Amino acid sequence: LVLRRSFVSEAPATWAEDVEPVYATYCADCHGAAGPSARRLDSREGWMREYDRLLPAIRSGAMPLGRPRLSDETITLIET
Repeated sequence: LVLRRSFVSEAPATWAEDVEPVYATYCADCHGAAGPSARRLDSREGWMREYDRLLPAIRSGAMPLGRPRLSDETITLIET
């Protein structure tokens, strides 16, 4: 009997490579420099400052406003 285990190791998500593309696609229209929202999310710092408010709104589908709920995979990426 041979026992084998496999492990998957993924690097943590980063702003530039993982989250910023999600922001650009789903959030920038409202939360960027030209957007109507006062809540700016166009930087890692802005995103982290608002994270505790953003995540419940994203999970519930309230954000992105007027668009379909983000996929579970995208939400998981944001959570990491």
